[in-house]
Order: sequence, then C-alpha cells, then structure tokens
Amino acid sequence: MKKISISIFILFITGISLNAQQPWQQLSDLSVKEIAANFKSSPAEYGMILWWGWEGPMTDTVIKRDLDRIKAMGFRGVMVEAGYGMTAKYLSPEWFALVKIAVEEAKSRGMRLWIEDEGKYPSGLTGGKFSEERPDLKMQGLVVTERIDANGGESISKKLPYYIISTAAFNNDDKTSKIIDVSSGELKWAIHELSGKLTAGILEVLPVPDFKTDIFYPQVKYLHRTWKDANLYFIFNESKESVSFNVSLSGNGKANIWDAASGQILPLKSIMSQKGRTNTQLKLEGWETRFIIIRK
Repeated sequence: MKKISISIFILFITGISLNAQQPWQQLSDLSVKEIAANFKSSPAEYGMILWWGWEGPMTDTVIKRDLDRIKAMGFRGVMVEAGYGMTAKYLSPEWFALVKIAVEEAKSRGMRLWIEDEGKYPSGLTGGKFSEERPDLKMQGLVVTERIDANGGESISKKLPYYIISTAAFNNDDKTSKIIDVSSGELKWAIHELSGKLTAGILEVLPVPDFKTDIFYPQVKYLHRTWKDANLYFIFNESKESVSFNVSLSGNGKANIWDAASGQILPLKSIMSQKGRTNTQLKLEGWETRFIIIRK
C-alpha cells in the first residue's frame, strides 16, 4: 500500500511540472537594462516573427524549404496564416496534419511557431466555414443614407426614419469626428464653434498629446508604451515617400534609438529636454520604422 501511495504522489508532482508555464508564456515587467542586454540576440521566444502565409498547395517539402529560408533571413519565429488556394481545407484533418509537420520542423530548427486565429481576413469567418454552415448569419453592411452640410453656429433638427441606427458629425477643417446619439429617433445637433475650429480657451484645458509633430503627416503612425523605467515609442512611415519633422515626446531622460535590423542601441541626437518632454528631429525614409526609448 505504501508503494502505491508513493507512485501516485510522484506522478502528481510530475504532472504539475509538465504543465507549468514557461517564462515566455507569462507577463513580464523587465527593466530597460534587462531588455537591452538581449536586444541584439533575443531568444527565439522574444525575437522577430514573420507572417507566414500558406498560399497554394502546402507539403512537407514546401514547409521545410520555407522554414530554411525564413531562418536564413534572421527570423526565429513564424505566424502561420491560412492562405488561398490550399489543397488542404482550413481546419480539416489534412490542415492539422500540415500544422503538426510545421511545428515539428520549426522545433528542429530552434524556432517558435504561432498560429493565427483565423483563416484569412476578416476575422470571424473561419475560412468560409461559418458562412457555409450558417448562411442566415452572413455579414450585413452599413451604408450612408444622407449627408448634411452645415456651418459653424448652425443647429440641425430632423426626424429620422426607423432604419437609421447611427449618425456622425465630421469636421472638415481638423478631420475630427463625433458620434451623435439618435436613440430618440431624431437628430439634434448644434455646432458651437463658429469657424469649426477650437478656441484658445478650449485648447488650454486639453491634455498635451504624448506625440506631437510640427508638420502633420497622415502616413506617420506611432505606438507609445510605458515601461516601469522608460517610455517606448514605435514610429513608422506608412508610405514610400521620405518625411522629416520635429517631434515632441512625452517623457525625458536618456534617449536612445534601438535599431531592430542591426540590434544596435545608439544615442538620440539633436535632443532638447524640457518640462517632462523630449524634443528632437526625425527623418523617416519610405516604410522606415524607428524605436525610441526614453529612460526615466
């Protein structure tokens, strides 16, 4: 009896260790110093990931060839996306057999494999499976039924037909928009700013944006994340044209550019810090991205 009890206890402990999460499966809050130490040679779990579209017929030969080429380009992780024209239907046994091959081949190369939670765009269609099984729930579209032009200082009052579910006001000057509540079945809207622009009094009480440029380029986008000891800015140019501008970023301290292609960490040049902000000049070539880290 004692021997059986010991065996069960060992199996129980073994099961716990096998199911324990790996560090990369958990949320982490690392310092800038810890992240910088592995920036140039990141572990596969944290390295660059290539979106791997399975377009056309996929076989074990194609999978091995693709993974070899992807790894040779410096990627140590891939995201599998079900593509068009595959001979194996999405979510079929043949599909999962290919996924198994891909997992095993990636593992043998020291790579990590992720699977996109959808079979092509848009999400929610499960590669056409949903529409095939529930055609009654196919997507419905929203259409614009009417456009009303108005100037600053005007008021609009209008009863709406039953099929109107939403209205929106769009400022042609500053390109801002606002959703208008029409749940009562009537549109009531007053334009308070005579010129369609914000007054100085309103601007004074608005919060200062975390990313502010002297020239507005709609193709320049950014992401801002706050770490426990730094501010991270990921800035990218979504066009083929180069752009140059002055930018003011929230946060001041030691500022660096992290080059994801070379793994180099370089000081940010031509900076001026004042009132909790970092000001500098940036030039982005077509499609270029830039990481800026400002240590607190």
